[in-house]
Amino acid sequence: MRWASEGVCGNALGAGVVKARLRDGGFRALLVEKEEVWIVFAHLFDKQDEKNVGPKALKGFKKLAKDLKGLPRKAFEAMLQTGALVEIYGK
Repeated sequence: MRWASEGVCGNALGAGVVKARLRDGGFRALLVEKEEVWIVFAHLFDKQDEKNVGPKALKGFKKLAKDLKGLPRKAFEAMLQTGALVEIYGK
């Protein structure tokens, strides 16, 4: 995806969850991605405050990924329309 080519380094954690090191290096993000269709920023944290995501939290993010990936397209679009998800645009 484009974010990977723009200086964001990511490590796959399984089940569609990616831990990304953002450009400045001080922040990490957990992303849920569906094969070249969309990416959801699920969690953003400062590495000084939180070194890693624990196993219990990771299990929750993997469940979130499974649930989001299982949504029909219309349900996903409805979440965008109601504000349950917010679309963010890059450059």
